[in-house]
Amino acid sequence: MHSAKCPRPEMLYRSLQPSSFDPLKPSLSAGDLRACQRTFHFLFVADFEANCERDQPIQPLQEITEFSGVLFDMAKMEEVATFQEFVKPKVVPTLTPFCTELTGIIQADVENAPSFEEVLLKFEAFLRAHGLLDGRGRSSRDRRWAFATIGDWDIKTLLRTQAAFYNVALPDYFEQWINLKLTFRDVFRYYPWSMTSMLKDLNVLQMGRLHSGIDDAKNTCQIVRQLARRGANFRLTSTYFGRYPGYRGEAVTHVQNKDGDVLSLGGMSPPRVFDSPSRPQQALFPFFYADSPISIPFYAANISNTL
Repeated sequence: MHSAKCPRPEMLYRSLQPSSFDPLKPSLSAGDLRACQRTFHFLFVADFEANCERDQPIQPLQEITEFSGVLFDMAKMEEVATFQEFVKPKVVPTLTPFCTELTGIIQADVENAPSFEEVLLKFEAFLRAHGLLDGRGRSSRDRRWAFATIGDWDIKTLLRTQAAFYNVALPDYFEQWINLKLTFRDVFRYYPWSMTSMLKDLNVLQMGRLHSGIDDAKNTCQIVRQLARRGANFRLTSTYFGRYPGYRGEAVTHVQNKDGDVLSLGGMSPPRVFDSPSRPQQALFPFFYADSPISIPFYAANISNTL
């Protein structure tokens, strides 16, 4: 049964009309642009790749195969350093042909790679080398930084699930991050479909190979740079348990489909998405809010709290 607040899918679909909405025109006023604050000195723009199957979850665990990212200076708007490590999976040690096709990672890359635990230690050493951790291993107050990712999946789902399966305690600095899709949405008033659609809408040329962790991280830095030029406020948006306390975000007036078309909601609310602890329920319009076209079908458990 559909309530008045959640119209039938076919009715909502008919209400969506192409508009003259310009994704390159900031929706913030000139005063808002000047008032935007850059809260952090640095962002660690992260992208993780994982072993995967086509159109279905890999069992019993999807493990990280590439842990990559770029340290980005928010004052200079430039890359400072890169971190890239292949990771040896141990639960499903053999990469699938689809994983190699998608990411370019081959079995030899991970066969002699460090373990998940070793990569976490290497990453902590990287953070220390750049002055981002204090003597107790906590984030430095003098050089404030945060993770930034395209979507919540890399940290909230992939990293956290693997750590729990391995019984590895993650450091506190993994507990909150910036979902750049929400940052993008707060500027342009629509939730973007993917990294590639964000690059296209910002008129930025994609570099390197799609689904290479380090190349995706470098492309994401281009997105950060363009959003900053449009006055984006890079505030924390996400935690393991949902939205970061105090983050509310801007109202959504448009949606983007898998073809990259930006459509007006025509004054109607976006489709509601529900979480179920026992059986994930599909969203009414899963194609509007998915983090990746690879994740078909898209379930509410993967995309909740994105609006």
